[in-house]
Amino acid sequence: MGQPPPSRADRPGPAEPHQRGSLDSLLSRSRFTQQLAELVGAEAEGHFAVMRCRFKEYERVSATLGGKAAEALIDEGARRLLNTIPRSASAARLSDSDLITVIPELIEAPRISSIAQRLIDLCAVPYRIDDQRLPLNVAIGIVISRGNYADLEAILSDASMAQRIASRHNQSQYRFIDLETRNQARRSYELEADFREALQQGLFLPFFQPIAELRSGEPVGFEVLARWPRPDGSFVTPDRFLPIARETALTGELDLQIIEKALLAVGDLAREVPWRSMLLSVNVSANLLEDSGLRERLLELIVESPLPPGWWLQVELIEEALQDTSSAFDTFLARLSELKVTIAIDDFGTGYSSLARLHSLPIDSFKIDKSFVDKIDDTEASSKKLLLTMGALASDLSLSSTVEGVETEAQRQWLLQSGFRTSQGYLFGRPLPLDEAVVELRRHNLRPPAIAAELDDEAKKDDAPRLGLRQRLRRRLRWLLG
Repeated sequence: MGQPPPSRADRPGPAEPHQRGSLDSLLSRSRFTQQLAELVGAEAEGHFAVMRCRFKEYERVSATLGGKAAEALIDEGARRLLNTIPRSASAARLSDSDLITVIPELIEAPRISSIAQRLIDLCAVPYRIDDQRLPLNVAIGIVISRGNYADLEAILSDASMAQRIASRHNQSQYRFIDLETRNQARRSYELEADFREALQQGLFLPFFQPIAELRSGEPVGFEVLARWPRPDGSFVTPDRFLPIARETALTGELDLQIIEKALLAVGDLAREVPWRSMLLSVNVSANLLEDSGLRERLLELIVESPLPPGWWLQVELIEEALQDTSSAFDTFLARLSELKVTIAIDDFGTGYSSLARLHSLPIDSFKIDKSFVDKIDDTEASSKKLLLTMGALASDLSLSSTVEGVETEAQRQWLLQSGFRTSQGYLFGRPLPLDEAVVELRRHNLRPPAIAAELDDEAKKDDAPRLGLRQRLRRRLRWLLG
């Protein structure tokens, strides 16, 4: 460790695999930067590639499972990196979640791509520690020096820029730096600055997408989604600003801003459906779930903003959140349940969740991801079997289920015949601003209190429990949700 690289004559070809795999092979940061600076300044050896690798789950694992688990994750990432790069390469840990490697004499993009892809393939296998399966998603920024860099900082800056672009994707990615990448990064930085300013000024708006009863198509509630309006009347699409929110760890603040506005707006919706039992479903991100201060602010917001009679609140969690086995997380869910907030697992079937956790935590519902619905009409796909299995699982666990992404009448008919009761998707309505959501409710003409009258009749039966009206309305909607 700490020795200069072997002479050119002693080096194997750049494609020869690395055989070390030991963390002892990692250089110190100071020794690595010294070596890289020497390569930059050496005219004969100024051709090389740099890969900066960020293990994207490090911060989340550290927050949920502790520093020891996070360090185990980065150590495993380093082992997989060292077993990917040629023996001529050097590697070091650049920050908590970042590793960096330099590969002398290798400047052919296809060869570098194959090394990056091999690391991505190795990292596709989760790392196990105790009873946890830790993901190893990696974002790789790549710089090729052909003697065109004058100083070390320029190389590190470009590698960081390429890596940040790769990090905007949910899955592992690698990106090379070039003129277009630099321009893209510059636009990204500008968008990030605008995002921070918009969040600080409270410019984000809640949009409301109907959650519908499959048989009638009538709305039984709304999911609240974040939208970012521009001064010219256009909107920045979620696929552009949500990655920025995640990368800047501001998704929790965005959640709270949208939820607060939605709770204030629900009164306008409620006036259109008196005596109806309706659901308001809001999303909470991993960033909020992992931050005790943000969790407390959400609980305070719920207490201070009661919903109108007949409405109740549902919180949607990402499926990976169930991997958090900390007592603080369990306590948070218990407090939500005490506040009569129902808890749903969003995009169910796309992540990892333990059946034991589903059973032990106060989970009320899950929402089946649209990717399964998209393939209903594909006779060779197994989506129908998976949908039926998830529906049966919900029934066995006494959970309700909502199917997302329903867009065609054929999909609706199949789901209805298969026993599903509620769904959302463009067939029933797109996300709408508040005023249009009010008009949508008015269009359905749901004002007559038919359900209330029906429940009052049920309450008169000898064997009917003496429930309050709001409780009966809630029970009715629970029945509709399956």
